[in-house]
Amino acid sequence: MKHHIASNIHYVRKLKRLSQLEMGELLEVTQASQSAYEREKALPPLEYLLKLCSLYEIGLDNFVYKDLSKLDESEWKLVEVVSPKDKITEISGFKALLLEKENYIAHLKETNNLLKILVEESKFVSQISDMNLKMEVLEERLTIVLEALSKAKLLKNMQGLQALIKNMEQKKLDQKK
Repeated sequence: MKHHIASNIHYVRKLKRLSQLEMGELLEVTQASQSAYEREKALPPLEYLLKLCSLYEIGLDNFVYKDLSKLDESEWKLVEVVSPKDKITEISGFKALLLEKENYIAHLKETNNLLKILVEESKFVSQISDMNLKMEVLEERLTIVLEALSKAKLLKNMQGLQALIKNMEQKKLDQKK
């Protein structure tokens, strides 16, 4: 069975308007190797063919045994050729999306760490709040005690004044007598 490897390599490269150098760079071979594969001076290794088929999303059997340049439109759809630039864009987009997700995960981890710190601080703040509340209660009770003491002192002073007044009144009475 005749293969169409060389003509298909050349056809796909021309279809996508790539130079041999550009195609070689995409498939990681030299321009000289690319030229040799297209002129049937050398048979490309299986790894090269697999990369090429993957890049253009063509089945290996179709690429090897069908002349892609002679397929009619309905058959062509079965072995649709995707632009290598589109494929690279897809890969770049995937890498960008992956990087974005990695950055998002890093951001989430950072946020999580900050939340942990805030929770710890809130426990501390809660303890301080509890202490402040206890201090307020103590202050209220102390105020009540101080008021009671000053009332008691005032009462004592009033009792003392009353006793003094009685003494003075008694002395006045004694003097009148």
